[in-house]
Amino acid sequence: MLRTLILFHCFFIFAQATHAQVLTEKYYKKGVEFQEKAIYTRAVDYYSEVLEHEPKHVDARYNRAVVFFEMKEYHKALFDARMLLEDQPLDPDLHSLVGLIYAKLNKPADAIYYIDRALSLLDEPIFHLRKADILLQNKQPELAFNELSVAFKDPDLEPSILELRAIAYADMRQPNQAMGTYSRLINLNPRPEYYYNRGLLRQQLKDNEGACSDFKEASKEAFFEEALEALIHCQWTLGDIAGVEASGKNGIIHFPNNPTFYLYSGLTALKKGKSKLATKWFDKAEQLGLQTIDLHINKGLALVHTDKEKAKEAFLLALKIDPNNKVARHNLEVLEELE
Repeated sequence: MLRTLILFHCFFIFAQATHAQVLTEKYYKKGVEFQEKAIYTRAVDYYSEVLEHEPKHVDARYNRAVVFFEMKEYHKALFDARMLLEDQPLDPDLHSLVGLIYAKLNKPADAIYYIDRALSLLDEPIFHLRKADILLQNKQPELAFNELSVAFKDPDLEPSILELRAIAYADMRQPNQAMGTYSRLINLNPRPEYYYNRGLLRQQLKDNEGACSDFKEASKEAFFEEALEALIHCQWTLGDIAGVEASGKNGIIHFPNNPTFYLYSGLTALKKGKSKLATKWFDKAEQLGLQTIDLHINKGLALVHTDKEKAKEAFLLALKIDPNNKVARHNLEVLEELE
C-alpha cells in the first residue's frame, strides 16, 4: 500500500511539471508570434510570463532582450543579455548583442570591447558589419571602412554593407562616392530612404534637378514627411510653382501640423496674386508656431493692399528677428510714407 501511495505521489508531481512545461512553451510561442508581428509590448508580456515560471529559459530571455532593444529600452535589454552571458560566457552572439546595446547607450568603448570579444570567439562577417556600424556612430569612418571590407566575404550582407559604406563616404566628405553607392543600393532595392539620402547629396553638389527627382521618388511613401519637405524646398529653388503647389496640397493632407506646407502654399498663392488665400495659409503657418523672416515679410506683402496696419505688424515682426533686414525695413518705410 505504501509503495502504491509513493508511486501516485510521484506521478502527481510529474503531471504538474508536464502541465507547467506545456504552459511555458505555449507562452513562449505566443511571445514569438507577437515579436514577429512587431507587437513588442505583448511579446514582452509573454516572455516575462515564461521567465516567471522558468528563469533559465534561454530563448525567452534572449528574445526579450532583442525586443527590449527594438523598443529602445536599452537598460532592460542589457540586463537580460548580461544575465545570459553569465551562463554562456563563450557565446559570440551574446557578446555582439551586448556590444550593440552599449553602442545605443553611447558607450562606444564598451561596445567595441564586446564586439571584439565576439570576433575573438568567432570571426564572422556579421560581427565586422556590426563593428563598422558602431565605429560610424563614433565618427570613425576610416576604421569602419576596413571592417566593411572584411564583411564583404558574406554576399548576403551586401545591402547592409553598401548602406554603411555610403554613410562612411559621406562622413569622409566624398559625396560622389556616397552618391554612387546609394545608386547601387537603389538598383538592389529602391527604398525611399536611399532616394532621400541621394537627394541630399545631389543638393550638396548643387544638382537641384537631380535632388528634386530623388525627393519626389522618396516622398511617394506617404509616411516620409522629410522627403516631401525637402522636395517643396527644392521645387521652390527651381521656380517650379506648379510643383510647389502640388506638394503643398499633398503636405497639408498628410501632415496637417507641419507649418512648412502652409508657408509654401501661401507663397504660391501670393505668386499668383491671390492675397487673401496667401494670408490664410500664412496665418495657419503662424498658428502652428512658425516664426521666420520669410513668413512675416510675405504675410506683410499679402496684406499691403487690404490691411496696412497688419502689414506693418508683420514687417515689424520680421525686423524683431533681424533688425538689419533690408526688405522688411524698405516695405515698412513705404507704408509709413503712404500714411
